[in-house]
Amino acid sequence: MSQDPDASLSEAVGVIAVQLLLPSGDLLEEKSFPAAASLAEVTKAYSSEHYHPKIVKLTANVPPSLALDTGDLWETFPGEDTCPGQNAAEMPVASKADIEACRQKCQVEGFGCFVVWGGKAFFRARPRLELKQRLEQNYADSTTHIYLSTVEVMQGLTLTQLSGDSKAKTLELPVMLAVNSPVLYDPSRSRIT
Repeated sequence: MSQDPDASLSEAVGVIAVQLLLPSGDLLEEKSFPAAASLAEVTKAYSSEHYHPKIVKLTANVPPSLALDTGDLWETFPGEDTCPGQNAAEMPVASKADIEACRQKCQVEGFGCFVVWGGKAFFRARPRLELKQRLEQNYADSTTHIYLSTVEVMQGLTLTQLSGDSKAKTLELPVMLAVNSPVLYDPSRSRIT
């Protein structure tokens, strides 16, 4: 019995074929990516090549093994600050109840995070993932609280994590369309064609 040379290459380098599926279940497109690529990288690759990101959105079914808890996506970073001085709002903080009120304000008003320092919470109006990447240490009296939505957490998951199987060769990603059919666009002209 002969072995498929492409299959052994896929196993050796950790490649997963990502299949984009229309809401009807029909195959839109298939492309290979490294198994360690994140959903954000796959989304960016498809968006920059053929599909306008405001029209085509990739979704993924999270394997039960990951068990994302949408109620506990706050990350706290004691002794760290992010984008210091770029405050969009502030409010006093003196108790755990105040921290919960800050979390509520952050979610409701769409702030990326808040930093507690000197008895006040300072809210930042930047994308959450950017705020997390720009964390700075050596702020002993500061604590940064960042809320990541389920979608943002999923964007950071690798294709292997999303497949739920370290030996998966194919991952099906449903595509949500803002229109009934995919619209091709030319990124160099930055307009839909």
